[in-house]
Amino acid sequence: MRDTADVKILQFSAWAEIYEVFGDGEDYAWAMYSKDQVADDGLRGEKQLKDIFEPSELIERMLTDADEDIRIKDIPERMQLRYGFAADTPLTDIEVEEEADWIARTLAPFKSVDYTLLSDAVKHIVRFLSQEFLEVPFIATHRQDYFVHLDREVNRLVDVLSKDDLWEIYDLDFKFRSFLERRLALRSTIDRVDIHDDYLEDQLRKADKIEHVNDLMDYVHLHYGAEIAQSKRGQGRRRPNKHSLYEICKKSPVSEFAKKFGIRAHEFGVNFSDGTRQYFPDDLHEHAEEMAVKFVSASFSSPQLVLKAAKSMIAQQISFDPQVRKALRLYYEYNSSVTVIPTDSGIARIDEYHPYYPFKYLRRKPFRDFFDGQFVEILKSEEEGLTKVAIHLDDEDRFFRSFSEAYTSDNYSEFAQQWNEHRIQILKNALTEWLYPMAEKWVKEKLRADAEDWIAKKCQASLQRKLEVGPYRSPQMDHDVLPRVLAVSWGAGEIKKDPVVCIFLDGLGRLSEYLKLDDIKDEENREQFLRIIDKRQPDIIAVGGYNIQTRKLFEEVQLLAEETHRKYGDQIAVSYVNDEAARLYRESKRGSEEFPELPPIMRYCISLARMLQNPIMEYAALGRDILSIQHHTLQRLLPEERLMTALERALINTVNSVGVDINEAVDFTSKSYTLQYVSGLGPRKVQSLIKRITSTGGYLESRADLITKRIATRTIFMNCASFLRIRPNLDVLDDTRIHPQDYELARKMAADAMEIDEEDLRDYDSASQHVAELMKNEPDKLNDLILDDYADELERRFHTPKRMILNAIKKELQGPYQDERRPFAALSEDDIFTMLTGETDETLCPGMIIPVEVARIRDRMAFCRLDSGIEGVIGITKMSDQKIRDPSEVMSVGDTIQCMVLSVNKERFMVDLSCHPYDLNVRHDEFVKSRRDRAYDAYEEERERNKQVARQQARQMSNRVIKHPLFKSLKGREAEAYLASKSIGEAVIRPSSRGNDHIAITWKVYDNIYQHIDVLEFEKENDYAVGRILKIGDATYTDLDELIVSHVDAAARKVEEMLSHPKFKTGSLKSLNDFLEATTKANPKQSAYGFCLNPEKPGSFFLAFKLNAQANPHQWVVKVIPGAFKLGTATYPDVISLINGFKLMQQSRNKHASGSHSRDSRRSSHQQQPSSQHRSSGSGQSSRYSSGSNGASGRHHSRR
Repeated sequence: MRDTADVKILQFSAWAEIYEVFGDGEDYAWAMYSKDQVADDGLRGEKQLKDIFEPSELIERMLTDADEDIRIKDIPERMQLRYGFAADTPLTDIEVEEEADWIARTLAPFKSVDYTLLSDAVKHIVRFLSQEFLEVPFIATHRQDYFVHLDREVNRLVDVLSKDDLWEIYDLDFKFRSFLERRLALRSTIDRVDIHDDYLEDQLRKADKIEHVNDLMDYVHLHYGAEIAQSKRGQGRRRPNKHSLYEICKKSPVSEFAKKFGIRAHEFGVNFSDGTRQYFPDDLHEHAEEMAVKFVSASFSSPQLVLKAAKSMIAQQISFDPQVRKALRLYYEYNSSVTVIPTDSGIARIDEYHPYYPFKYLRRKPFRDFFDGQFVEILKSEEEGLTKVAIHLDDEDRFFRSFSEAYTSDNYSEFAQQWNEHRIQILKNALTEWLYPMAEKWVKEKLRADAEDWIAKKCQASLQRKLEVGPYRSPQMDHDVLPRVLAVSWGAGEIKKDPVVCIFLDGLGRLSEYLKLDDIKDEENREQFLRIIDKRQPDIIAVGGYNIQTRKLFEEVQLLAEETHRKYGDQIAVSYVNDEAARLYRESKRGSEEFPELPPIMRYCISLARMLQNPIMEYAALGRDILSIQHHTLQRLLPEERLMTALERALINTVNSVGVDINEAVDFTSKSYTLQYVSGLGPRKVQSLIKRITSTGGYLESRADLITKRIATRTIFMNCASFLRIRPNLDVLDDTRIHPQDYELARKMAADAMEIDEEDLRDYDSASQHVAELMKNEPDKLNDLILDDYADELERRFHTPKRMILNAIKKELQGPYQDERRPFAALSEDDIFTMLTGETDETLCPGMIIPVEVARIRDRMAFCRLDSGIEGVIGITKMSDQKIRDPSEVMSVGDTIQCMVLSVNKERFMVDLSCHPYDLNVRHDEFVKSRRDRAYDAYEEERERNKQVARQQARQMSNRVIKHPLFKSLKGREAEAYLASKSIGEAVIRPSSRGNDHIAITWKVYDNIYQHIDVLEFEKENDYAVGRILKIGDATYTDLDELIVSHVDAAARKVEEMLSHPKFKTGSLKSLNDFLEATTKANPKQSAYGFCLNPEKPGSFFLAFKLNAQANPHQWVVKVIPGAFKLGTATYPDVISLINGFKLMQQSRNKHASGSHSRDSRRSSHQQQPSSQHRSSGSGQSSRYSSGSNGASGRHHSRR
């Protein structure tokens, strides 16, 4: 390989050794066996799993028949889940060509490489994905030669595609598969109905997007709806035909009259889409109304009806023409904009700090200016009823002129102009009824999808940055050795309550010792801490905690580490550690199962230590809990599965870069979590893999064992082999990134580098012994090889590009599985600040106005405390616009004041504040303006603000004013908006629209549920005075204070009592019934019941129950009255009494209901009400009712 003439070509016989591993296909025949055959090999028990587990448990444990199919099938698990039943079917060569061309055209605008190179590269990737079922990590690692181009003129490698491009192709492949399925469904309909339509066939050939196929499907249903309905007869009940009027027109003389209007719909489509006039309408010399007389029929009995029907028919034909729709979407893409209009509720609730404020008054923001995740926020605000979203065409008049020119006549005769008027009406009808709504819906969907993609990629990138960090390594540590970690925390850091907890993990990740110190400053405790450091010799001390108090602990630990250095000479690093995974682990099921004897704070510390040893494993072990970590501020707007896919992609990329020690994963469950992210695998296949390894000895000696021991099938082996590390190994190549299919190349390269001929190779004990010697003693000899020439020769002989692979092999032989992650680095100042305070640049930044509490006043400064625990400082010059000598002139300790943030010192955890009027007004306004979108309509906001002020002034002039702290001059909806951010039970007294002898009281029952109480006044001194007697129903009160305490607060306490009861379930009545259904299915002979809010009747709850698994669910209404609950005519002082009363009443009903009952007797029974004797105060009443879970599982609520 030092010279082309010396190149020793890899002969075909050498490749035979590869086939010894891969076989001729018979070794994989077992993977195609039926489930019954597989069961015979002892991997399945005789007893069926469905006989042991409930269906929900089978799904959770991935033990269903569908899960077993996924395990058995020789296709990567993620591909099977992605494509469903279609995963079994590789694309044909023709489909691969079509898809590659489609994807290349999609990517081309974003790539600067030659289109031919791009198209060829994409074609290879599509073939790998859709015919060979290879996943992206494998392609990125072992098929680089197919998407990297050698520019021989400058001898430079050009990356045609990146790894991100591979994932993009992977996603586009899925979209193309969906497109193929939709097109196939359309083709099936055309063939079944026997439609012969040349225009349809031509458009179907040109269709290259799902929306194009959907357009054609709509076209077929419009024009051939009757034929389709005819073909479906006998296949069940027919759905009503939404084009029934069109069908009537089609079968009547109206269809012939419609042809008189000029060009046909598809001809108009050509004119409009091309922007040129290829087709022109004929000018008739008769008025349309006169001509319509000739086409009167029984269906349309007058010329007016004929004309109206014909215009409607043509409007539909134009609206459902695929060319028209396609051209209109394209026009909208370049010439449409978005406007956001706040609703009354939005105007009240979206203030300057609301997440939706930047677009509250968005006006005509162009379609192509949306490039981030904002549009998903806009749609969410519309869903919450805070805004309305409008899609506009830019210069709609200009658009309509060009639109109508494609259809109307350019003749100026009287007849031509009259016909043109009808044509204009047709086009306006088509646009208003069908085309505009279609295009606006498409714009929203397109912008939503793009915004979700943007957010998902940001989340993936955020997680990947955290994953691509290696374990902590000091300069003295070996490359493959994990650090010994001492993790320290005191949780919330409350003095005399939270002890300091220390745990030590050794270099193998094992918990070796833990310690609890009541006071870190106590001399004896400090000595204990120093002794554990001296005994365990940690490489690093990890510090974490729940809040800003952790800074004090960190400083103490640093002092102790320095003392250790002085005392023992050991220099030990002290570092904060990202604790987002630890906060989840401390209370998780996994943590409890791994360390049941340890308290949550110690499990928290264990996770901190693991984060320094193996951050990938710690994130991978979270499972779906990883969704609870904030990766981006907008991730809450993503569908859960969309977010999970993005995060899994980050794990897949990193895990396959680092590799997984398969034997370690089999031996230790805590080290197996990354295995599911290996290329070709997934949680189900990992279950099978570990089970098979365990059943064949529990250990892999080589990667070849995966095949020879029938542990993995061919495709799965191809995908995963190089990412599974065998340590220790019989073959040194089994702990490299080199794929077994390239082992012979690696051995050949090693032999040439060491100048060993084939005959001498026979003297070695194993095929890779000389490779091991080279890697250990003389790896630099590989630099002498002329790999480019060797690659050229291999490609000439075997037609397989190997240039990148040869260089990758060289890199691995010189540094096997070299860690490509960034070296460990201490957390940044920003990260530490956010971790300990919960504040980010979005929640705390210069310009914001925040409430602070004055903690102390000293000299000419005031020291304040923020809600997050951060300290704020106000200088005397920033306290007032008047000259003051002492801060106490304008503030006192304990005061809560509004301040503007001047600067944030994240290193010292301090903020500079100002309550100077200029800062609170002028400078704050500048900050508010900076938050607005560039398309924000500030003038509209100002106009609306002025209107609100005017309305408020008008109300204040006309409305009565009541002297009470709870009084607000608000209407019902305004009161609800005001209470939206308040606690449950908060109330507003307001004027009543029923007159001056009424008062309205609105109180918050629950989020989005408010009760409006009408109070009748008696014995009033005048129209504006409060009556001496106030009545609510039969209850009488003497003043408003008594009414609030005895009526509103008393009722609110009952609501609070119900919300905190284990039987209360959040959500709708349907959700509660679903819960009861699941509970009774799990315990078929047991009844179940529960409570949920009744949003239709604020101040009441549903009591839903189900007698057994077969019974239908029933529900009764429980009313909340001051100090009690009311069920029927009976009242109960508390929830327990209510439950007991309900049980007794239902038992009584059951006795009366024995045998067959008539409808009247059932109605009579239902109307029976519990009497006062049912008001049992005990909770030990025997009952056949069950909650379906223990009492602790109920959701608890707090009123304040």
